[in-house]
Amino acid sequence: MGAKKRVQKKSFIKKEVEEIVPLGKKVLNYFSNNLKQCLAFLSIFLFISLAVYLWNIYSSGQEKKARVMFTLAFKSYALSVEKGNPGDYQMSAVKFNDLVSKYPRTSVGRKSLFYLGNCYFWMKDFINAEKYYRLFLDNSSKKDMVLRKFAYEGLGYASEQGGKYEQALDYFKKVSEEEGSNNPDDSVLINLARVYEELNQNDKAIEMYQKIIKDYPQSQNVAIARDKISTLKIRH
Repeated sequence: MGAKKRVQKKSFIKKEVEEIVPLGKKVLNYFSNNLKQCLAFLSIFLFISLAVYLWNIYSSGQEKKARVMFTLAFKSYALSVEKGNPGDYQMSAVKFNDLVSKYPRTSVGRKSLFYLGNCYFWMKDFINAEKYYRLFLDNSSKKDMVLRKFAYEGLGYASEQGGKYEQALDYFKKVSEEEGSNNPDDSVLINLARVYEELNQNDKAIEMYQKIIKDYPQSQNVAIARDKISTLKIRH
């Protein structure tokens, strides 16, 4: 019985070796027969790896330079906001434009499109404001959700200023959609209510104001909502 088991073990090992050796030969034969093709694939792989490595180095350098420009542009922008003078935004717009033209593919280059929209909005150039808000939205991702919300809000205000009220409604609604929420916050509701008034859709305006009072009782917009409801009901 014991001798029989040893023979089985030896035959099993022999079988494994016999299977491995031909497989190894097959691999060697494949590489020797296809050496040129294998070297070509290896060269392409190394070239792509090197290109990616060099691009990462280049992009990193571009990003650093862009951030320096963004810091200067944002300081100018913050000063403009503090002064509240529309004319002061012109210099900020020039700085952001310069950044976008030189480093359009950087993260701060894309963010600069949003701030350009803001600059043009406060300069009362609503056409360019809409243009840059849209460019920002087209070139940004969900990582920039906060700025994307503000961009849709800016588009709503710009459209409203241009008398495009239906378009303004769509943009204000997108502020909540961007959050993935079906329950607009009080700032969105007050914007929607105001635009519904402009469209003489007073029932919908009242509905928005009532929603502010019900859903956001602590909001500073509640007092405005109560006054508006009283006024609109008198009109009826």
